[in-house]
Amino acid sequence: TEFRSRRHRKPFEISLPGTLTAAEIELDEDNSIILVSVYSPTADLSAHRIVSDLGSLLKRFNTATDQIIVAGDFNVYFGYGSDEVKAEENKLFFERMKNYGLVFAGPQVPNGLPSDQATPRRTMIPQGSKNVGTHRLHSHSNTPGHQIDFVFVSEAIAKSVGVTALNSPEEWGISDHCRILIEFDIDSDDVSGDQTIKIVSWSLNQNPLAWFEIEEMFREDFADIVLAQEVKDP
Repeated sequence: TEFRSRRHRKPFEISLPGTLTAAEIELDEDNSIILVSVYSPTADLSAHRIVSDLGSLLKRFNTATDQIIVAGDFNVYFGYGSDEVKAEENKLFFERMKNYGLVFAGPQVPNGLPSDQATPRRTMIPQGSKNVGTHRLHSHSNTPGHQIDFVFVSEAIAKSVGVTALNSPEEWGISDHCRILIEFDIDSDDVSGDQTIKIVSWSLNQNPLAWFEIEEMFREDFADIVLAQEVKDP
């Protein structure tokens, strides 16, 4: 995997192919944002390996001043686990992200429908959780399930980013994961006043038909950038 700098390419190593993709988007001559798309194929251990790989990239930046957004399908739960051991592993995952200077940006209620707690498979979700359902077991289901898609941002832009799960039946889309809308307010010298960049993070579950929906999002100016995970070529 390579990270494209405005000056030159800087390769960085990853443990699992296809799990991390990074790019620097130049907003104007002196303003850029680092975008990292994440796909964790299995829970817990692969997610922790991704955090370690991410750390090697983040060493090149200062999260207090650099604009960084990390988003994707992490396959971990926030605030609980399938048992006590898994719950501790999940807790450690979020702590490690925080220790790298990344702020948990959501999505969380009210920015999306909450995870359904009624069905037996989801009774582990604690009462009072603000998790939003980003994954459902069946594509025809209208019930949001567990939240396994998350967004993290650098401390420098924590107050400039809004995150919403588009997880109502009308918004969901063709994948078993809903789309995550990230709205980043920037102050660019190239435009008058503030500008909002709309980034959509979406795990496609290797569904090639999702590309038609992505094309539609661009055509309707719904998204400026799409971070796609678990991609299959159209």
